Amino acid sequence: MQDMVWGRAAVTAHGRLGLVVAAGGQGRRLGAGRPKQHALLAGRPLLERTIEALEACPEVEAIVVCVEGEGLERWRRLLLAPSHPKVRDVVSGGGTRALSVRNGLHRLVELESVDWIGVHDGARPLVGCGLVRALMERLAASPHLDGALPSLPPNDSIKKIDGRGMIIQNLDRSRLVAVQTPQVFRAEVLLRAYAQPDGVLAAATDDASLVEKVGGRVGAVPGEWRNLKVTNPLDLAVAEMLLSEDGCGGC
Repeated sequence: MQDMVWGRAAVTAHGRLGLVVAAGGQGRRLGAGRPKQHALLAGRPLLERTIEALEACPEVEAIVVCVEGEGLERWRRLLLAPSHPKVRDVVSGGGTRALSVRNGLHRLVELESVDWIGVHDGARPLVGCGLVRALMERLAASPHLDGALPSLPPNDSIKKIDGRGMIIQNLDRSRLVAVQTPQVFRAEVLLRAYAQPDGVLAAATDDASLVEKVGGRVGAVPGEWRNLKVTNPLDLAVAEMLLSEDGCGGC
């Protein structure tokens, strides 16, 4: 696939892709005494590392970032800068991940005309451009799909338990996957999914589940093991190590 670059916009044969980055969580499990997006990863804020990784991908046209209210102005100063040319805006979160993403979606389509919208966790700073490309290629090759997401086979056996902690079912691991982000969808389908009532949004496990509720069809591509979500100190240490191996320990 060859990208066509018109001015600042990278337009691919698959259509224009915009991203909403959800970074409104408090990150209590990280134990840093502050929201995890503020945690330093190789000397730079975790969220900024995520944005830089996405901006490196030619498929990505524009990014809107959703953050917690008290850090909004700080992030606007940092991310709405010439050093982040694909960031179009930084908006306040909505109290939950789903409501924050909805805010970001509305702002993105106000600012940009996009065919596809991806939603990515701000705490996944090691996302690779190869993964973004694989998602777009799956969608281009499968016109019946409304979206695609990265998935990985579970390492451990999975069991279902009841409210007392008793095992009630052994699940077939060969039919199960763990899903990652970014999850990419047709813009109009994702907007319709996020137009559902707040209660439906609050109960959703991820963006794909909302799309499925409005009849959308979602496919999967192989995920990346290094595309980990930083939720605890061990995750942060692993991410530091991987960045160092990439030669980016101090960049």
